[in-house]
Amino acid sequence: MTMSVDPADHSLVELLFVRSVWDLTADLPEADSAPARGRSRRPERPSCEAWSERWRAAWRREWEVRRNEPPGVHAPSWIAQFGADGLDETALKRWVAGLTPVSLPPLDEDPERRVVPALRRAWETGLASVVVLPLRGDWSWTASPRCLVVSGTTRDDSGLYSAALDLFTAGRIAE
Repeated sequence: MTMSVDPADHSLVELLFVRSVWDLTADLPEADSAPARGRSRRPERPSCEAWSERWRAAWRREWEVRRNEPPGVHAPSWIAQFGADGLDETALKRWVAGLTPVSLPPLDEDPERRVVPALRRAWETGLASVVVLPLRGDWSWTASPRCLVVSGTTRDDSGLYSAALDLFTAGRIAE
């Protein structure tokens, strides 16, 4: 069984940083630990709603690319698309660094090891990758027939993680 788990995807984390520090609206939970704003300030023009729509479009585009392109291919990052104006890149780097564990847990405490039966069932129905996002609370989303996205809270709780994997499996079997 081969599967990838990405605990801090840079493109997605950058988008979540922008959403948080610019107070943009999106149909996602808030960040688990809100990033420090630093000197980040949303440009006055266009409007907050226009920036929110650009953000939602960038989020959708990122997932479209991931569904339709080979693994590892991403849409251009927010900064590549819109520049870094209004973003404190040092604050972004600090937040990203805080999301990445300094050391790996003991093997028997690894979240995937604790949910092997549910993980195996999901893998057997096509799951190839799990993306972990720093979102508040229990949250999961089937991004594609091969990708499950979960909050860190969900991944860290064996019961919640198993339930998310089982929902992925049930959705794939129902197709």
